[in-house]
Amino acid sequence: MKLINKISIWFFIITLLLTPVCVIISYHSVRDKIDHTQVARMKKMNGNVAQLMEQGNLPTDYTVGKPMTIQQLSTPMPARQTEVFNDCRGEKNTDKDGYLITVNSYYNIHGKVYKISSYNYTTNTRQIFISMLSGVLWKLLLFSIAVILLARYFSKKIFRPFREAIYAMTPFNVKDKREIQIPETNITKFRQLNCFITKMTNE
Repeated sequence: MKLINKISIWFFIITLLLTPVCVIISYHSVRDKIDHTQVARMKKMNGNVAQLMEQGNLPTDYTVGKPMTIQQLSTPMPARQTEVFNDCRGEKNTDKDGYLITVNSYYNIHGKVYKISSYNYTTNTRQIFISMLSGVLWKLLLFSIAVILLARYFSKKIFRPFREAIYAMTPFNVKDKREIQIPETNITKFRQLNCFITKMTNE
């Protein structure tokens, strides 16, 4: 097997081993980023409603058209003022390709405890994973084709000094006592090889 083929095979093996790891890391990073952004936006919405209520304004104009609910509680203020829930079961009852995020915020407004909730569907993590995997596989396929084509080209260019050295040694005969003329190269290892060959044949 040619050296360039061995290098290509090892390259593909390493790439195939690293690809699943990269996909998993990217998947978790994207999923957490999406969830964090959604939750932060919903917390801000709840805070805006609470601010309107503290100012004595009705929040109906702000909440109209938005998936929000306001509930006055008869229980004391909870220890946790914000709750976040991810409900994947919501997918079965809707045609949305995602899961339901619920953010409950508790506020003490004018001596009364209110629970302000925001709801939103976000992209299904399964769809994120499938999209990322599809993209990575396509990139891997294109990358593999590029490596195969470029490997042939660069192998001829990189190993040309080695082939020239072999070609120069082919007619060599000790009885002729002729020096071998090997073309110069700027590749350090092949230059060292040429020097070694020239030294050995001159002796």
